[in-house]
Amino acid sequence: MSHALANTTGGNDMKVLLLQQPKSFSNYPKWIEEVQECFDCLEVIVLTSNDRAIRHSWPNSVIKEIEVSNYSSDSATAEFFDVVKKFRPDRIISGSEEDVLRVAEARSLFGIPGLKYELALSCRDKVTMKQSALNAGLKIIPYTSCKCFGDIISAFDRWETVVLKPRWGAGSAGITILHSKDDLSALAAKPEIVRSVHSNQYYLEEYCSGSVYHVDVVYINSGLILISPSRYFVPPLDFEKQNTGSVMLDENSADYSELLRLTKQLIKSFKDQTVPNVMHIEFYKNETGDFIFGEMAARRGGGLIKQELIAAYGIDQSKANFLLELGLVDANTNITRSSQYGMLLETAGLNWPKEKEIPDWAVLESVGRKKGIAHNSVDSDRKFLISGNNEAEIIQRSNHLING
Repeated sequence: MSHALANTTGGNDMKVLLLQQPKSFSNYPKWIEEVQECFDCLEVIVLTSNDRAIRHSWPNSVIKEIEVSNYSSDSATAEFFDVVKKFRPDRIISGSEEDVLRVAEARSLFGIPGLKYELALSCRDKVTMKQSALNAGLKIIPYTSCKCFGDIISAFDRWETVVLKPRWGAGSAGITILHSKDDLSALAAKPEIVRSVHSNQYYLEEYCSGSVYHVDVVYINSGLILISPSRYFVPPLDFEKQNTGSVMLDENSADYSELLRLTKQLIKSFKDQTVPNVMHIEFYKNETGDFIFGEMAARRGGGLIKQELIAAYGIDQSKANFLLELGLVDANTNITRSSQYGMLLETAGLNWPKEKEIPDWAVLESVGRKKGIAHNSVDSDRKFLISGNNEAEIIQRSNHLING
């Protein structure tokens, strides 16, 4: 988003609590400097981790940096609430999924604008989000609760193939596909899964074959929404066996139009609740051609989705979230797609040699540190951003890199 900003907060002073999770590379110092002129007085406290990936040199507006030893721990959450109580921020900013609930809870408790707890829960707990999708009039994959192994056994009376999913998971991590009751003995031999099943950390759903799609959103206001639908090359669940990635849909396709419609229908169902500034939503397309809601998150997508949107739309989801949280709206925002991209993530190995020159239609965005088998659908050695004139060309180019 460009820097044509309008202050819509109704005040000249702003106190901000910024949460920077350990793996964040967001350029918060630069963004803070850019918005300082919008306020008579801007005060920022940063809550971060002592093992974070990058250490910033903060501008003068940052009056304090607080480090915690374990960012995801209960003690870090307690520290966060203590800071909120004492500092009384006007806004809380975070781009991490692990922050969604605790930040939303603090907003609800202390009357701070932004995404509140009820809708945040629908974006984190996959059981709650399925009910939200039903309430929005969307089709969902049949599911049931899982509080013991008896629930899994009973699920086979309803479905041929059963999927055991973490209620709070992301990146297809921790998901187990069960083809028969015979698979349960191996599962029961894993103490961490037994504990999680009996503490209601999982749920069950019917296996859904077919293509998987993701829709990435920047919600500016009810009349101005960036909605970018894409199709995964392979289902994210297959990340250990096949390289993952996706391609932006052709804008003149029926799938593109239908996913736009369904996404707007879902967002409209939130009614008077504060809509997340950025969202990542997944749909399945079943054998009859119907789109089935998969899940949604109040965060940007992983892999190279952020880079895709910057290249195609000129909008950085992370920066957009930062600006919108502050009530700073770009009056000249243009959400027209100027080009089309796909991403290829090396989760299962490529035949393209690392020393070989990369074609000019591909950009090697990053080289990961994956050792052995990938742990989730974005845990990759190499990440490629691929341009093309249409879906078919981008898929062809992706296959060219895979096959070497």
